[in-house]
Amino acid sequence: MVLELLLAASVIVLVDQASKKIAATKYKEGQSFSQPRLAQLDYVTSAVSCLGFTRNRLVLLLLWGFATINIIFLVEHGFFQSLVAQVGLGVAIGGATSNLLDRFWREGVIDFINLGFGFVFNFADVAILLGVPVALWFIC
Repeated sequence: MVLELLLAASVIVLVDQASKKIAATKYKEGQSFSQPRLAQLDYVTSAVSCLGFTRNRLVLLLLWGFATINIIFLVEHGFFQSLVAQVGLGVAIGGATSNLLDRFWREGVIDFINLGFGFVFNFADVAILLGVPVALWFIC
């Protein structure tokens, strides 16, 4: 049951970390490139988390661990039995894990996708924002 969740999480971590490595190798901090009809690529590193835990890795690790263990517990005990819900949860956990890894390895999260909405994000952010609603929609 949890295998699908872990597989989806692993794929997201790999894809997101690979994309961030490419961005970090190809671009310099603050550099911006326009891609016609797609998006603008802005390479930035964010050291501040949205929850206000600035550089407090232990707190972030504990929150991540608590959430992950509880999600796995819920899946194992009858919630989120739909394959789509489990993949959605895995995608969200993978996104959170990848951004957490950035905070440990790079001292900040690499963001590089800018669609012109006023903020820059990465694939992990998309995974979190899409994975959670999909999991909740297919909770049964």
